Amino acid sequence: MSSNPWQDILVPEENICARRIDHAHPLDFFWGRDIYGNNLLILETTSESVNIELPRVKGIELKRVRFDDNMRFILVLREKSEWEIFLTLCLDLVNSTASVKNVPDGMSIVVRRLLRWKDFLKTSRLLMSESEVKGLIGEIYFLSRYLAPKFGLEPAINAWMGPDGNPQDFLLNKKAIEVKCTCGSNNSTIHITSVEQLTSQENVDLWLYVLSLTPGDNSADAITLPSIIKEISDQISASAFEKFNNKLLQLGYCYSESYENMRYFILKDAFYKIDNEFPRITSECLKEGIGKVNYSISLEKCQSKITNIQWEDNCDY
Repeated sequence: MSSNPWQDILVPEENICARRIDHAHPLDFFWGRDIYGNNLLILETTSESVNIELPRVKGIELKRVRFDDNMRFILVLREKSEWEIFLTLCLDLVNSTASVKNVPDGMSIVVRRLLRWKDFLKTSRLLMSESEVKGLIGEIYFLSRYLAPKFGLEPAINAWMGPDGNPQDFLLNKKAIEVKCTCGSNNSTIHITSVEQLTSQENVDLWLYVLSLTPGDNSADAITLPSIIKEISDQISASAFEKFNNKLLQLGYCYSESYENMRYFILKDAFYKIDNEFPRITSECLKEGIGKVNYSISLEKCQSKITNIQWEDNCDY
């Protein structure tokens, strides 16, 4: 993640002080500051975009200002301490429009992304818990380590269905994969948070993928959640970037420097075939009247179920 791009922009005595973000970008985006020192994202377009309605986003003022023959759409951050989340939003808009062919298409994407952020920012967000961070690391590591090399990054992102409410985290080629993450060399217990997680879907093989981490240090071998997210973001198209960011927002992730301090080494990983002999609670086991189920599984008792997935070459969801 970039450092604060506004810190080197002077506060002007009048009007706005701005710097172009990327001269090669098809849209004219600028970092800027106003006379009050507010952080701005400016998008300058021709008047053909003037009729686009911008959504109201919590904590951010969206202004429309005519400048000569053009129109400036200005996002103003009202709380300076929230610059990190504002930066993530701005980079989302810039990256999602990096390959558009014309201004109207770009403005449509900007409005669509702002609507996503409006939903995300409806309530004040706290940082994800460390267990949530490790769980998300496990899912993204599985996506990048196993699915992307076989099927490509965009199909792998499409197969990531947990954020959309699917019972398991991934569904591809009639295989469902639930991802779990443990931390510590002696930790061989995973926690199942719903009966659906290890309940097989009809005509779908079910697998459990477990990634084992241990606390890391500042060495290059340690991973962080922002670092593995950036590896994917740097490689994908604008359309896939938008899908990827949608899923991250759905899971409650928005970049913060605090996540840089949660560093881990990868110890090992393993696949477990889920069948009738695997220790689990399924929906068929529950008697009428039983509600939410949480339980733990000792992986030491499941060693006979460790095996590799055999993937077909085609990509069938």
